Amino acid sequence: LEKRLKEFKEEGAKRENLLETQLKEEGAKLEMLEKRLKELKEEGDKRHNLLEKQLKDEGAKHEMIEKHLEEMRVKHEKLCNEAGEDEAVARQRRATVSPMQVLGRVRSFTRPM
Repeated sequence: LEKRLKEFKEEGAKRENLLETQLKEEGAKLEMLEKRLKELKEEGDKRHNLLEKQLKDEGAKHEMIEKHLEEMRVKHEKLCNEAGEDEAVARQRRATVSPMQVLGRVRSFTRPM
């Protein structure tokens, strides 16, 4: 019986040592995973901040382009209006004939060839 009791104690001690070793290994794995999780979180935060900055920069660029487009639209509209006015003035000039032009035309028809 004592021999049997001694064997049980030895087996129990072996199992206890094995379980303690496994517990230490699992604890080390857990620490490693926690460390990796922290690193990934820091990387994620850095990436997030970088993307926010890029988004802000792109937003500013977009606003600048929209402003430039609006300026160009106004400039285009102004030029179109001026061109329309210039065309109207030219049409008016062509439509208005001076007395000298009329006289010149009449003479060209009445000259003997």
